[in-house]
Amino acid sequence: MAADMLAGRTIPRVTANRAPRSIVYGDGPNNASAPPLNAFVAFDANKSWVLVHAQDAALLEHERLHLRIGEYIATKVALNLPADMTGNGVANAATRQQAQKDAADVAIKDFHKKRKAFIDNVWEPIDKRVQKGCYDDETEHGTIPEQQAKWAREWQAYVDDELQKQGWKVR
Repeated sequence: MAADMLAGRTIPRVTANRAPRSIVYGDGPNNASAPPLNAFVAFDANKSWVLVHAQDAALLEHERLHLRIGEYIATKVALNLPADMTGNGVANAATRQQAQKDAADVAIKDFHKKRKAFIDNVWEPIDKRVQKGCYDDETEHGTIPEQQAKWAREWQAYVDDELQKQGWKVR
């Protein structure tokens, strides 16, 4: 649901090492601060569908809770980013300006690679486990009113418990 919504950018400080045209670009003790990251959930109405005979208020509430759960998990991303969620780049070039540009390009690619790995290997599996494995299974996609009502009341505790089982910080 939210996997493709992690956005970020690097704000590096450039330093030169002993070779005058060798540039180190990225995050580290002598370079940039960590990039600001924003995690958010988006609903794509073009990819959403329901059978005409199944449209009712209960189903709408079930789907709205999916969105609330996804948004909540997204708020926990910042607490659980790995320390190395930065982009680092080193480049050598004929000019300082070209080395700086090349190092920045490498740092941006490195950051996007790490971001994608976090999304694919950490965030998406947790989101799917909570959304599909817990919420949808226990409510049978919102068709068991008692379970749906229980989730509506206690969803945050369920989600926190599952996140903690996966080693995430929730506070």
